[in-house]
Amino acid sequence: ARSTVILTSNMDLKSKLIALIQNGSEIEKCMNDLNLHLRETFQECHDYCFKSGQVYEDVLLLKIDSILDYLHDELNTGHWSEVPVTTRQTFTCVSFIKALVIVSSGADESVRNALKCVDLGLLLGAPLSENCGLMTQAAALFSESMSKPSSVRVLSKRKLPSNLGRVHGKEVPVLHCPSIEHFNENHFKPCYPAVLKGKWKSKLP
Repeated sequence: ARSTVILTSNMDLKSKLIALIQNGSEIEKCMNDLNLHLRETFQECHDYCFKSGQVYEDVLLLKIDSILDYLHDELNTGHWSEVPVTTRQTFTCVSFIKALVIVSSGADESVRNALKCVDLGLLLGAPLSENCGLMTQAAALFSESMSKPSSVRVLSKRKLPSNLGRVHGKEVPVLHCPSIEHFNENHFKPCYPAVLKGKWKSKLP
């Protein structure tokens, strides 16, 4: 099934993303300065990404988005230069976790959506101390994955006519500089196609 192929491919991609992490504790502890509710929500999403046997649920995306919404408000409070770098680094970590959650969903366009998430993390976040190239490498991995030809072939659901085998083509005649009268009577009026060659346009009124 197509969904199974996509999910398997995305699981391979998820493994490659996790392999990019140099220091996992830096990501896990990024929420230490935030309130308890946000920390618990993040921990749930983090555990899903890194612990085996976890089952994907759509609510995970809503939960990780709630954290990003909070951080986005923090990033836009006051002048940009006054935003603590730790807040921007937290935005980076949460964006990476969201990308993992998106890839794990196995949904159509999941890789493209995960790349958008990483791009936003690069734009609004800040490089991490122990995983400084994480988001750049993740973006490159997503881009490479999208550039590969899809191995999934989607078959058309339209039914072909049962008499298709009895349909026969007809060669289209080639006319060299036909007269206006000939073309009008033999092709234009009866709606018969023809390939026109030569300087026939000069004969048009």
